[in-house]
Amino acid sequence: MEICHLVVILCLIFVQAQIVLAQECSTCQCCAVGQHAPCTIEGYCQNGCIDGYYGENCINKCITPNCKSCYQSIGSYSCSECKSGYYLKNNICYNCGSQCKSCATYSCLSCNDGYWGDTCENNCNESCASCQKLNGFCLTCDPGYYVYNGKCNTCGTHCAVCGATRCSSCYDGYWGDTCENSCNESCASCQKWDGYCLACDPGYYVYIGKCNTCGTHCAVCGATRCSSCYDGYWGDTCENSCNESCASCQKWNGYCLTCDPGYYVYIGKCNTCDTHCAVCGATWCSSCRVGYWGNKCENSCTGRCASCQQSNGGCLSCKPGYMGSTCDERCVEYCLECDRLDGNCISCDKSHWGYACDACNVQCKICNQSNGCLECNVGYYGQTCDKDCGVYCQNCDRINGCLQCLPGYYKHNNMCAECSYRSNGCTCTSKVQCSGCVDGYFLNPSLCSKCPEYCSNCNKSSLSGQTVCTSCTAGTFGETCQYICSQDCENGYCDEKDPDETCSQCANGRFGEKCEHFCSLGCESRNCTKETGSCTCKTGWNGQRCQTFIQTKPEKQTTPTALGGVIGGGIVALSATVFLALFLFRRRKVNLSNKSKTNEKEPENLSALYEILNDRTLCYHHRKPQLPESTTEQVRQGNSAYFYR
Repeated sequence: MEICHLVVILCLIFVQAQIVLAQECSTCQCCAVGQHAPCTIEGYCQNGCIDGYYGENCINKCITPNCKSCYQSIGSYSCSECKSGYYLKNNICYNCGSQCKSCATYSCLSCNDGYWGDTCENNCNESCASCQKLNGFCLTCDPGYYVYNGKCNTCGTHCAVCGATRCSSCYDGYWGDTCENSCNESCASCQKWDGYCLACDPGYYVYIGKCNTCGTHCAVCGATRCSSCYDGYWGDTCENSCNESCASCQKWNGYCLTCDPGYYVYIGKCNTCDTHCAVCGATWCSSCRVGYWGNKCENSCTGRCASCQQSNGGCLSCKPGYMGSTCDERCVEYCLECDRLDGNCISCDKSHWGYACDACNVQCKICNQSNGCLECNVGYYGQTCDKDCGVYCQNCDRINGCLQCLPGYYKHNNMCAECSYRSNGCTCTSKVQCSGCVDGYFLNPSLCSKCPEYCSNCNKSSLSGQTVCTSCTAGTFGETCQYICSQDCENGYCDEKDPDETCSQCANGRFGEKCEHFCSLGCESRNCTKETGSCTCKTGWNGQRCQTFIQTKPEKQTTPTALGGVIGGGIVALSATVFLALFLFRRRKVNLSNKSKTNEKEPENLSALYEILNDRTLCYHHRKPQLPESTTEQVRQGNSAYFYR
């Protein structure tokens, strides 16, 4: 009875589901899109149903959860295919599991590495990278492990290459199945299965599976023996020293190969070369020192022979001044050294030249052995300096003769001839034509006219037709150099074009645009800058111009009488200074027409006067100023214009 009730309930559920589905997929909504139209007028789906639905009209939803495709036959309902990630078993869709690598229609075919089971729900054993899906037996292991009987075993920390089923290679210095054993001492690498040495540490070689030392004197230690010794040693392990004076010897018998300097090899031993041997070869003395010959250079060259053949003593070169096959003939006179065979002179004394030592000309300044004169005395030219350039030649070349004549002369037949207008400052290229003028003259138009006095260079103005100075002689300035520069300018130089007579540099002890000021007494060496008068101060002075004297000693107490005297003396000194300052810029430009008038000069006692005034002005409280009588007279005469105010 209960079974009947259950069947009735299931039928009601099925009918209710169909009604709901029919409502969800009405009017061909669940028909699949394909080659034909989705559905006919009657509602028949021509391309089948979308996933999860079945029936002619595709209005029935698959009952099995996660079923992608289902059908209903007479009296039964079946799911034919599950959704992705599920497989079909007994009309039910089972989840393949999150670790399933390949999920097929009816089962999970393979798992991700590290998992096994029907739905890959089991983890592989520790250190197992992948295992069999059915039973979990390990297929591959993590790095450092290998598979044995379905399990992973460690290859060991010293395994270099861990294979799939075993450790196939050990790191150098280890051997065994898992490289658990160390190679013998001094063995760099050994066979994995028995520990026999394959390669040794530096300085050792392999012999019957063990490492043996090559010895401290072995230069090249090979794989199986010492193949080469350091120079001076021989033997299997280079334990023997080569014989005395032997630099290197054969490794197997000690026979000498090379000797120390000064020795040569003969029948495996080293023999000494003579003291006169220049080059001691490998097997004999190959060259003697100059003046000796013989196999051991034991013989001296004879007579005037400087060097001779080693084999027979025949002369190769003679001593200076001799020639001939036996060097018994003298070279020509004045010859210092000549060819041994033909007698041609190789080197003459300094006053002769050529193969026969011919005498050099007296006008030859430097005589050369091969080509005669290299340099002539001034005024001469030619191969032997035998030609005279003439007194009017300014530049005489040894090969070409006169290159340039003195002003007022021109070249004619390689000599200097006088110009017709030489006395008028003319430089010429022919007798009657001026090509230029000397300093102080100008071309006007084809002859030379004299520039105004004190004008070093001038020309004629194209505008005014007047003569204009282009440069003045030292110490003058102005358009026609008519003014004399002030003596306060250094070396009398001033700006030629400046009408205000500006100095280019000041004389020592002065400064200012026109050098009108004196440098302060506090300036070191009385030197100061032209622009500002600043300077390096002497000890006891300061200020930009070192104009302030610093009191270095404590003042003595003064009585009223002394104080009055000091004040009076200060007033006198100050008055004198003011009086002198009135004449500071009393300098005028002097026209050259009045140049005969004697310029005023600084009096001899001017420096003394200035020093006294500075000293009294700064230190008037010590004593009253007293000027020398001669100096006071000079001030009275107007020379005070030289003082700095």
